[in-house]
Amino acid sequence: MRTSRSGTSNRRSFLLSGATLAGAVMAPAFAAQSRESSSMVQLAQAGGTPVAAPASAVAVKSVERLAGSANSFAYAVNDKTTIRGAATRSFGPVAGIGQSSHNLGFAVRATVGNTSSGLNPSWILQNGAPAWPVPPTIDPSVGIGTNPPYYAGNQANRPDSELNYSFNIQRQLTSSSVLEIGYLATLASDITSNFLAVNQVPYRSLPASLSPFTTAGRAALGSLVGSATANAAGVTAPWTCGAGSSSSCVPFNTLYGSAATVVQALRPFPQYTTINTLDGGGDRIGHSTYHSFMLKFNKRAAAGLTVQASYTFSKLLTDSDSTVSAPGDMYNLRLLKSIAAFDQTHQVKLSWVYELPVGKGKHFLGNGGVIAAIVGGWRVSAIQTYASGLPSNITSTVSFPIGDFSNRPTISTYDGWRGPISGDKFDPFKDSYLQPQSFFPTQPITAFGNSTRFNPKFRLAPTISEDPSIARIFSIKERLHLEVRGEAFNALNRTYFAPLGGALTIGNPNYGKWQTQANGTGRTMQLVAKLTW
Repeated sequence: MRTSRSGTSNRRSFLLSGATLAGAVMAPAFAAQSRESSSMVQLAQAGGTPVAAPASAVAVKSVERLAGSANSFAYAVNDKTTIRGAATRSFGPVAGIGQSSHNLGFAVRATVGNTSSGLNPSWILQNGAPAWPVPPTIDPSVGIGTNPPYYAGNQANRPDSELNYSFNIQRQLTSSSVLEIGYLATLASDITSNFLAVNQVPYRSLPASLSPFTTAGRAALGSLVGSATANAAGVTAPWTCGAGSSSSCVPFNTLYGSAATVVQALRPFPQYTTINTLDGGGDRIGHSTYHSFMLKFNKRAAAGLTVQASYTFSKLLTDSDSTVSAPGDMYNLRLLKSIAAFDQTHQVKLSWVYELPVGKGKHFLGNGGVIAAIVGGWRVSAIQTYASGLPSNITSTVSFPIGDFSNRPTISTYDGWRGPISGDKFDPFKDSYLQPQSFFPTQPITAFGNSTRFNPKFRLAPTISEDPSIARIFSIKERLHLEVRGEAFNALNRTYFAPLGGALTIGNPNYGKWQTQANGTGRTMQLVAKLTW
């Protein structure tokens, strides 16, 4: 629906649209604009081909197979101010990161080698492919001793979902500049993660003699099946290969050798090691929330100056920012959600180009001449980036033998982790980046750590970068031009440091040592010449 009211000095326009979008894996796209342009949404035909349609048409239509929905509005307060808002829900693809890795035993991926370096064909098409085992392989021995992929049925078939909310106010400042202030939020669920430890030992069900929180219990859990310690704890091999067993049966101790521990025997599925819940789409337990305030300034080319600037104040919480992190306590998955590894609270980005007002046709020496030809036509520009450091955390050397588990450190506060400095700025060869180890509690061996994955108040060095350039185009002939450009990267030669290996680990000799350069090389300069005709 669209209504408008106009007058000699005050005009109003209002655009409101709602749409239901189709297509199993298409994310909806919706843009609501002021009265000067039409609002469009993206739809899919029955065959999945994107088509464009006016919002007014979409508002009264619904399409088969729900894939998302969008609602938005745009309101022109006056000729220079517009208010926009939108709310959308979208769904991602169902396909897993590892594609069809969950079909172990039901598919064959055969590779044919070629010993002639390609001089002869690997095989002739009319003769058929080389012999390969015909699936399915219905045998209990499939995948034993490995980390097979996991498929969670209905959970794996659930696409990730996003709710997006935005609201912004745009104000024209001059004929060539616009200021925009806005809010953006993204709430995501059913994200593929890597924290579902299906084969973690159910430690809460273990007897006291096998408790991972006692010295004796840890010794028993780490002992080999068949040893006196394991026998005393009452743990035997989870299977044996006796008379009548399949010819493919492999005894537990033979299969795992020195890894045939009590921990392995007590796993829910002892025939497997770590069960891969990442590939194949079998793990969709992730969740994230993102909120941000944004301020943008754009100035189109006018009086020789072009500017694009933005500031973002944001916070991102998630438990699925990494596919390589070890899982946590399966009885307390909520502890996995923390500030994201790539969260940057403040971000400032600035890019600008300025043509110096000197030379023929410019404000100074505009009539031309020898001096104008020499000093005129120069252009300076820069790209500048300033952002908060990434969050980090300390690590503990205390571990618990329950399989597929990474212990977190025990802390008493999230505040004040940065160590004092001896001078007016941090000296990596004099100062410790962290407080003394005594600042943190003694790491207990009778309980898991209580810290989240990252500390939002303890961050690595911020990102600070200035990359300026100066350029001039020389017109040799009407269609022959020479551009000469000088560029500098990290022009102010800023240096910030990162931790050595073990610098975040309590008890490590490198604890607190931030002595490696984190921003690559120092100042780099280059001269570029380009001839066009």
